[in-house]
Amino acid sequence: EKIRQLVEILNAKRKPVWIDMHNLRILKYGSMLHVDAHITLPWYLSLEEAHAEVEAVEQLLESEIGEEMEFFIHADPCIELSCGICPVENCAHRKTPMVKRLEWTTANMLPDRKHHL
Repeated sequence: EKIRQLVEILNAKRKPVWIDMHNLRILKYGSMLHVDAHITLPWYLSLEEAHAEVEAVEQLLESEIGEEMEFFIHADPCIELSCGICPVENCAHRKTPMVKRLEWTTANMLPDRKHHL
């Protein structure tokens, strides 16, 4: 139920630079739930920009869910295979056209692999 809730929040409030999210895990430690995930961001973001996006995801989830969960999100750079699902407009580094925005689901966010078409 918690994973489904997270996925719904992320899909509803997703930013274009949040290209992909995968390797989603929720672990229970005592009374706390620990959420671990990888987010794919444009490779050309500065370290500060990437960190700000990770913090934005964490703050979004904390504001929607509360303090019952702690979040650790790892940033991955996009790769050429990401272009087909990347909604970043006017990307000067795009190798192939965007085909469609991939809807995140529990089924496709749990595996430890970046999404592509």
